[in-house]
Amino acid sequence: MNGQTPKVSIVVLNWNGWQDTVECLKSIETLTYPNYEVVLIDNGSVDDSVAHICRWVATRPEWWGPVQDSPEAMWDILSPDAEVVLSTDRLTLIRSNENLGFAGGCNLAIGYALARDSSVRFVFLLNNDARVESDSLSACVAAAEREDAAIAGALIKSEDGQRVIFAGAKFPAELFRAARFRDYPDYKDCWSVDRVEGAAMLIRRDLLEGRRQQTGHFLNTSLFMYGEELELCIWAKGRGVRVVVAGRAVIRHREAAASGGEGSPLAYYYLTRNRVHLARELLSGWIKILFHLWYPLSRVIRAAHRALQGRREVAIAILEGLRDGYRGVHGRWRRHPEVYR
Repeated sequence: MNGQTPKVSIVVLNWNGWQDTVECLKSIETLTYPNYEVVLIDNGSVDDSVAHICRWVATRPEWWGPVQDSPEAMWDILSPDAEVVLSTDRLTLIRSNENLGFAGGCNLAIGYALARDSSVRFVFLLNNDARVESDSLSACVAAAEREDAAIAGALIKSEDGQRVIFAGAKFPAELFRAARFRDYPDYKDCWSVDRVEGAAMLIRRDLLEGRRQQTGHFLNTSLFMYGEELELCIWAKGRGVRVVVAGRAVIRHREAAASGGEGSPLAYYYLTRNRVHLARELLSGWIKILFHLWYPLSRVIRAAHRALQGRREVAIAILEGLRDGYRGVHGRWRRHPEVYR
């Protein structure tokens, strides 16, 4: 380990997707950044993910280190429904007995990482269906330090690396439509944005600690999944913190794999519901009025269109998301499946 480079804790969530997780870990092995660890959360999987991941890590002692006993004192950091099931020099696997959602799973891992090691300066949230390029973490850390940014996101490309699918987003336009940047200034190392992508997001420790002190959490667990990074980025920017995308930090991502794909009922439900919650929390004045005049009608039209396409489950998910958003329903959707088959 290089004591001169800031230590980074890479947080990865697994939910019934050990094959993706192993491929993600393989890509992490290619990182040139010298000072990192991985905190991996199994988020209530009902398949044999934990066994598969443990066996794979055990075959890689030259990289992750030999399997060792986890100090019992560290278990006190975890909730009663979570336990450390694997510990090596560079990787800790924690199993949660229930699906805590993206926010809850990340909160568990972040809390563990910060409490265990005071030298951790950054947390890097990384989706298990993402693949890092070798210099991506180095580029994120360099951008954060050079620009004094508390949040630095990666440039997200398609799985084949041919298309840029995310280079930042605008707020509040993103609540009304897909206001993502797909073009970017390739002559710049980084640029300021309103939101970075939670699939590959570097967050400075002091921001995380300040966030927990003020709100009681790192990411907003009431959202369960989708929208957490937007809420965090806007909260941070409201406190004068810079949020940037590091153009040389390239991540390849299979979009929304954990929720069954970007057009799945699960994705549609949470995206619809959580936009209502975020608009209620983050918007004000005439923009808030405009949102609530436009958004319900736009969702009903979208649901009707999906029904005419024969996608009845998607139409129901949109309408339930809209209803639950305005009823103030939070947390896990009642139709959220245990596993995709």
